[in-house]
Amino acid sequence: LPQLRRFYDRAVGTRGSSEPWTLIVAFDEYVPGNKFALDSNRKSMNLSFNFAELGPHALASDATWFMAASTLSQTIGEVRGGWSAMLRRFLNLALFSDASGLATAGVAITFESGEVHLLKARLGALLTDGDGFRLALQWRGAGSLKPCFRHCNVLKKDPAFGKPEGFEELDSCNFAAFRLVDQDELVTDVASIIEATRMRAEDPRSFAKGRLDQMCYITGLNVSVEGLLADARLHSHVDWAKVVYIDWVHTALQEGVLNVALTLFTQSCEEKLGIGWDR
Repeated sequence: LPQLRRFYDRAVGTRGSSEPWTLIVAFDEYVPGNKFALDSNRKSMNLSFNFAELGPHALASDATWFMAASTLSQTIGEVRGGWSAMLRRFLNLALFSDASGLATAGVAITFESGEVHLLKARLGALLTDGDGFRLALQWRGAGSLKPCFRHCNVLKKDPAFGKPEGFEELDSCNFAAFRLVDQDELVTDVASIIEATRMRAEDPRSFAKGRLDQMCYITGLNVSVEGLLADARLHSHVDWAKVVYIDWVHTALQEGVLNVALTLFTQSCEEKLGIGWDR
C-alpha cells in the first residue's frame, strides 16, 4: 500500500487531477490449477483496471492493478449477450454510476500530505487478446471477412470477390492506407443488425435469414441488443476503434508474424544449406 500511494502521489504531482485520467481496462480468460491437467470447468474471465497516468513502471507492477471481477466462463455462457453484456454493465457502473462513477461523481483520494483529490477518468484503453475482443465486441474474429476490428478497409487474404478499390488485404504492408473504423458508421451497422434481428424474431418472413447472415458477414459483427456496442450512452463517450489496443505479444509472438518468419527461415536453411530442424 505505501508503494501504491507513492505512485498516486507522483502522478498527481506530475499530471494533477483537474483533467480526467485515462482508465485502462484489461480482461482475459485463464484456467487455474495444474497446467499439465487443465480443468476447463474452472476457466474464468478476470477483469482488472488501472490508470495510464501512473506511468509504465507502475503499470508493470501487479500491485497497482485492481481486480474488479472474476467470473466462471460457464456462468458467462448463461448470460444473455454473454461477456459483452457483462462488460457493458461493468463499464456503466465504473464510469457513470451516480454515486461513484469515474466519469460522473469521481472518487476522492486522500494522499500522504493530507490533501484530498477528486479523481475522474474516461475509458482510454481496452486490453485483451483476439478472442477477448471477439467476446467483448461481439465481433466475428480474426478469421472473418474483416479480420481487424479497428480498420474498416482491411479484408482477409484472397477474399472470394477480389479486393475492391480502397481496401487492403490482411498481409498488406501499406499501413498508411489503413482507415480507422468511423464511429458513426459502426453505430449505424450495429443498429441495422439489431433491427434486422428484431424483425426476423417477430416475423421470420419479414427479413430473410440469408440477408441477415450477409449483413453480419460484411460488417464482421454478430451484435445483440444486450451487447456492449448496442449501448448508446457508451457510444457518446467512447470511440471504440481508438480504445481497442492489440497487444504485440499475440500479434508478434503467439501465433504471430515471428512464428511465420522463423518457420520460413528454417525451411530456407534446410532447402539451401541442408540444415534441418534437428540442428
